[in-house]
Amino acid sequence: GLNSPLIRNRVVTTEIEFPTVPQIWYAHEKFGAQVDVVPVRPDGTVAIEDYEKRLDSKTLILSAPFVYYLNGYKQDLAELARVAHRNGALLMIDAYQGLGTSPIDVKAMDIDFLVSGNLKYLLGVPGIAFTYTKQAIVETLHPASTGWFGQADPFAFDYHLNYAHDGRRLETGTPPALAAFAANASMSLIVEVGVQQIKQRIDELSRYCIERVKTKQLDLVSDFDIEHKAPTTAIRVPNSHNLELELRKRDIVCSSRGDVIRIAHHFYNTEDEIDHTVNRIAELVSRV
Repeated sequence: GLNSPLIRNRVVTTEIEFPTVPQIWYAHEKFGAQVDVVPVRPDGTVAIEDYEKRLDSKTLILSAPFVYYLNGYKQDLAELARVAHRNGALLMIDAYQGLGTSPIDVKAMDIDFLVSGNLKYLLGVPGIAFTYTKQAIVETLHPASTGWFGQADPFAFDYHLNYAHDGRRLETGTPPALAAFAANASMSLIVEVGVQQIKQRIDELSRYCIERVKTKQLDLVSDFDIEHKAPTTAIRVPNSHNLELELRKRDIVCSSRGDVIRIAHHFYNTEDEIDHTVNRIAELVSRV
């Protein structure tokens, strides 16, 4: 939906994005986009200078995640915005892997676009996703993927394009009503508890989880400073998929990604649950 001069046609994204996002950008190459992917460092991070080296006068947008899905590495969104804007580029943040666990002030951080969904840490179900777009940008967007809900007057039933003047212009058709009820209930709970309080509890559990994983001499992949760590704690293991299945047999839900198994606690989890999970992982790994 972005109208840009031909001189700005580069999209800078990164290997720490969930694959769907770069795949979407690559699909835009047929419209003239040039996609540049910033590689992940050996320690599982991407530094600000790694992005800055790729940004130039031809860059239209920097597309980056709030949190690396594999290991829980959390990025400094305000710093990403400063780097992008210093080079004349827009910033789009995929917050799916961390929204609801750490405060995000899109205005204070000067974020242009933020996308997420109700699944994961917002405690909802699949089917609800949403986008924040900076007010100054909204009316410059002319989305090709649109529908009647994205028009100024949907109930005029006019088949000509007449985009809404606010964020509604990014809507398409009728939303999934049942998922919307679940989303409203789950996000109300997050607001009731308070995101800052959630972050404090999650940080406590992250410190505890890291300490327990190290005590068990497991291969910790998420050994970050706590300010750069989301709830995800990744452990490198042999045959992560089989380990996930074995944990499920023991009523422990973790997820395998590549060569790691991910523990992903929330504010309602306890230290005892982390102990139990890490102990079972250690037992199963020792049998391999």
